[in-house]
Amino acid sequence: SPNGRFVEGARAIDGKVLSRMEAVGKNLFAFFSSHDGSNSSGSKDHEIEGDAGLVVMHVHFGMSGMWAVFNTTTEEPDVKPTTRLRLEEIVSPSSAIAAEHKICTHLSAMTVAHGDYSLYTSKKAAL
Repeated sequence: SPNGRFVEGARAIDGKVLSRMEAVGKNLFAFFSSHDGSNSSGSKDHEIEGDAGLVVMHVHFGMSGMWAVFNTTTEEPDVKPTTRLRLEEIVSPSSAIAAEHKICTHLSAMTVAHGDYSLYTSKKAAL
């Protein structure tokens, strides 16, 4: 959390796998699983809900929020004072993806919160 406004949430998702994203208007839900999804599609609600290590991140972009994606070696700019979260792809040394093609993301948004699956169900029901 470059600007220090999402430190606890960043700790909660550190080392987890981004397994699903869902947009609803200016809201985005990102699902971070404790497993790599190799044994399931990771796309069914009941599979995600059953993941005890699941962390759901709710983002409300407001009028000027964005989630930008960059190549880490050629495109990534410095983080801005509004950057709440920086995510970087973890590439295994045995991966077919070369280190020079790794991506990272910068998130700036009006609201960023994290919780378990109930955060998703309660927020989505209210939208």
